[in-house]
Amino acid sequence: MKLGDLLKVLERTSALPGETLDREVSDIAHDSRKVVPGSLFVAVRGFHSDGHQFVSQALSQGAIAVVAERGRATAAPGDAPVVFVEDTRRALALLADAFYSHPSRRLKLIGVTGTNGKTTTTYLVKSIIEAARATAGLIGTIDYRVGDKVYPAPNTTPESLDLQRLLAEMAGLGVSSCVMEVSSHALELGRTLGCDFAAAAFTNLTQDHLDFHKTMESYFRAKLRLFTGLSPDAFAIVNADDARAAAIVGAPRAQAVTTGMLCIARGSPARRGPGGPTSWKRPVMPPRRRTSPAASRRHSSRTRAGRRRRRAGAVPSRSSTNAAGVGVRSSCRIARPRTRAPSIWPPACERRKR
Repeated sequence: MKLGDLLKVLERTSALPGETLDREVSDIAHDSRKVVPGSLFVAVRGFHSDGHQFVSQALSQGAIAVVAERGRATAAPGDAPVVFVEDTRRALALLADAFYSHPSRRLKLIGVTGTNGKTTTTYLVKSIIEAARATAGLIGTIDYRVGDKVYPAPNTTPESLDLQRLLAEMAGLGVSSCVMEVSSHALELGRTLGCDFAAAAFTNLTQDHLDFHKTMESYFRAKLRLFTGLSPDAFAIVNADDARAAAIVGAPRAQAVTTGMLCIARGSPARRGPGGPTSWKRPVMPPRRRTSPAASRRHSSRTRAGRRRRRAGAVPSRSSTNAAGVGVRSSCRIARPRTRAPSIWPPACERRKR
């Protein structure tokens, strides 16, 4: 793929010479150690190191161009082909999607987000797809599964470049669907930019990852990005039992479908279609029947009496008639011999003698 065609997905703030734009891009890398001749190097600021410090190393290893953030020092030669953008993480995701020819459009991508239950849900959905005699890939916390291959999972949701490479491999093998865990870190850092989700599911939201998001509201807004980016023909499956369900149902343009234990109660939320949001109220469970203390005592006493009768060998009473033809109720008992285990001690009279 030519460099000029690849850079069309970016909002560039600098131009490159024409002869540079005509060069073929053989690979994209954000790790300078993985740069090969013909690579496009994207300098990304990480949590432990800054890719801008390794621009000169990437150029010396054969990178044909560099994508860097505006205002960041690159220590590159003055004539080096450097493209400046506002955010290199966003640029990396868009470049990877274009380089691998938009693989998420060649299969059905299903994203699952939430604090708890993502891994279980993805494995259940994958099993359902395979039970329908279709093929499904999986990307999640435990591992990445592409056909018969299993790759280790360093992250729940891989970096955008690795993610698009996995999706392209699945599409090349003819995999029809991919079920993916989408973490809040990935959504906040833009790893899923360029992904075309056919459906997205929300499990729940509880306190977690506040070391990264700082507040629960910021944590929720990161989760919400998965649904606000859905297309109108996609589906948003929302757990109605969670307190944040109403905010998620009204946010996306997609068709929202609610699920959960509360959906079977009175006031079940309606399905939202593509025509626009509908009125939605969190369903309320019907009041529970309360038992009076007296009834509880009667039930308890009957239960204790039944246990005593069973221990004594009684069977349920049954109706019978006497000689006069009058119906009476009699209780039949099974006579059990009362035996006592032999004692190892002598009788009391003998004990007294001693």
